[in-house]
Amino acid sequence: MLIVFGTYSFTLKKYTSFELGIQTEGNDDVPILLKQKVFHIFYIPVVPIEKVYTMQLSDGKLYNLPAHLHASVDERGPHRTPFYAFALPLLVMAGLLISWGVEKKHKYDRTSMHQAEQKALADSATIELDRLSPQHYIKLTDVTDKYSTENTYLKVRSIHGSSVVLEKMGFAVHYYNNNNPAFVRNFFMRHESELDTVVLPMQLLREANIAGYEDNVTDYKTPDLLHDGHKYRISSVFYVAPGPSLSIYTGDDAHTDFSLVMLRNMGDPARLVEIRDATDSSIHIREKLPMQIRTDNSESHFELRVEGNAEHDYEATLILEDSLHKHYQYRLEWDHIDWIVRPVTQ
Repeated sequence: MLIVFGTYSFTLKKYTSFELGIQTEGNDDVPILLKQKVFHIFYIPVVPIEKVYTMQLSDGKLYNLPAHLHASVDERGPHRTPFYAFALPLLVMAGLLISWGVEKKHKYDRTSMHQAEQKALADSATIELDRLSPQHYIKLTDVTDKYSTENTYLKVRSIHGSSVVLEKMGFAVHYYNNNNPAFVRNFFMRHESELDTVVLPMQLLREANIAGYEDNVTDYKTPDLLHDGHKYRISSVFYVAPGPSLSIYTGDDAHTDFSLVMLRNMGDPARLVEIRDATDSSIHIREKLPMQIRTDNSESHFELRVEGNAEHDYEATLILEDSLHKHYQYRLEWDHIDWIVRPVTQ
């Protein structure tokens, strides 16, 4: 049966009767043991109870040492209670200290990582602020709510001396929607009637471009940018080139002979005027060209026919033309996993 708690004793010091000058019956040299009795949990000492004076006779058993002989043992002292008599409390304290240390180390590493990331973002934003133009967008993070999953965006409309005229969306954008700069640009285009005008000094924007990272929001020294009761810092400043901006996904299994490809344009409206096949296979568009690639909530669909072994890589070039007859090239690729579209020249 497992004993969960109870008492036991361990030897602190061992003497002999001759060493202590104790006369024994038969003049035998009898071992004298001073033992420490402790309360234990699973045999781990919790707290000392008392010291026990014992002697070991010829039968090998331990017997209590007569009380009047205790002084002979004490004179050889002091016999202090060892620290391991408090083993369990010490282990608990050590565990708490280790846990606290590990947490502090993780916090330090986490803070250092965030500081490095924030400095890199601030350095990049500084470069973009120096060359600010009407094609730039500013992403603001609300530092009054460290758990916020939304961001506020400003679009540069014009620059007048040391002041910047910006357009602001009347709502924040959830983080999973705003990773793509073209998506942000499309948001501004679709919600043009809902935009507010904000005029800010360039110096105020530079002060909001904080390179450091703080765990506590009260430690952020940010200017009052939008006068809405929140504290913002610049998370990034990015440039979005004019023209169409395509994203792609497929509706059917691309391993078949036919693949339905859906294009979404998040930039300026354009027409698909030509497809140039760059592989040994044959990639055709089934619709008649040119085909309008809109810039709204609906996708422009066209079906591609891929002739040959669909396990191979395929590549084609899409040629788009905007309203000013400027041409844009995009490379359409199949890489065993999915179709990819990326700009080549603009």
